[in-house]
This record gives sequence, C-alpha cells and structure tokens, in this order.
Amino acid sequence: MPKVKTAKRSTVTGHDMLSRYVADKPKQLKTKICQAMNAGGVVWRHQDHPTIDSPDICTWDGLRFLGNGKAKTAWETLWQGSDAPSLKWDAVGRIQIGNVGWNWLLVSAMTHPDQMSVATSKRQSKLTPAMVTYLSDAIRKYKVADNVIWPANSSYVQQLAALAFLRQQGVCVELLNIYMIDADKGPTQQDWQATIESTHQSLALPDDAALRRRMHQLFLPVI
Repeated sequence: MPKVKTAKRSTVTGHDMLSRYVADKPKQLKTKICQAMNAGGVVWRHQDHPTIDSPDICTWDGLRFLGNGKAKTAWETLWQGSDAPSLKWDAVGRIQIGNVGWNWLLVSAMTHPDQMSVATSKRQSKLTPAMVTYLSDAIRKYKVADNVIWPANSSYVQQLAALAFLRQQGVCVELLNIYMIDADKGPTQQDWQATIESTHQSLALPDDAALRRRMHQLFLPVI
C-alpha cells in the first residue's frame, strides 16, 4: 500500500462528510452519483422507516436493509460463531439502473487511504467453515487465483465479498465507494487512485471480472 503524505488524519469521518453533502448539497450529490454510475436517480433509505424513501442517511449494519427472506437469513447464519468485524455501510439507498430497474445502492465513504487497507493483521479473525467458504466463493467469483489471501479483517474485502454473496442470492445491488479529497491537507485524487490500484493488485482483482461492473467510485472534495 503506497504511503500518502498528508497532514494529521482528519477526525471527520466519511459518513460525517457524506451527511454534510446530503444536508447542504443533496441535488449536487445525487447528480454526481448518477453521472459516476450512469444512473437515472437515487433515493436514500432510513432505518426508522426502511421501506420509505428519506432525504437523510444513516449507517447500516450488515444486510439489515433487506426484508426478511432467504438472503438475510443466509447472511445471519453465515456470521454465527465468527468474530470478524461487523460489516457497516455509510448509506443505503436505491438507484435507477436503465429505464425501469431499481437496484440497492450500498455506499462507503472514506477520508483516508488506510481505510482501504488489505494488510494481513497479526491477529486474524476466527472464521467458521461457512465464513471460509464465503470468502473462497467471493474470490472465485472475482476470478482471483485460489492461493491469494483476502483478509477477513479488511472492511474493503468485506464489501467485495458481500457484493458477491448478494448477487449469488439474486439481489440486485451496486457498490459505491466515495473518496473524499482534501486540497489543503490531502489526500488528493491521485493519492486515492494510487491506493485503489495498489489494493486491487494486492487482492489480485482482475479488470475483466463480471462483478467489477457493479463496483463504482466517486471522488468528492471535502466541504
């Protein structure tokens, strides 16, 4: 992972910054998301009213945004007995793909490149056989060689594996990573792009994997 020369890491989280955009520049944010994803519209979901479109955003754990069904049940069973860090999203919404289809939109917002770290930590999570299979299935779906290790402690790895899992369960979903750019203190867009490339190389993630079409990125200046 390349080292980015920046000032002291910001205490403002990606979710906080995304919330500012939703509150202060909602139309601009939705326009930029639609341009980045070639989409027709975006609506946000809120935990207090999960079936009602909301102008606000909130963090979501795992797949709580899904209604009760086989995908959610399979996900909850998968995590039983594992101490891997829980998966979180900075925002969840619906995005219009094409003329009629609306897919789930799972958003992660980041303010510092080390949030994409895929370095293997000294203490590995306790993975159940089901979780090992889950990661192995994700690796195969991304056309990655079996001997490549995807660390379960990495939030970025968890996002990618969740995408593969959801698509296998028949859930129409898109991932969007929003990278915050700070012109004064860094990181710059070039810093982010170098980090993204390095991360994908570490994960041996090929450009031609079908799931890559469900992965999107957007660079936004801090406000």
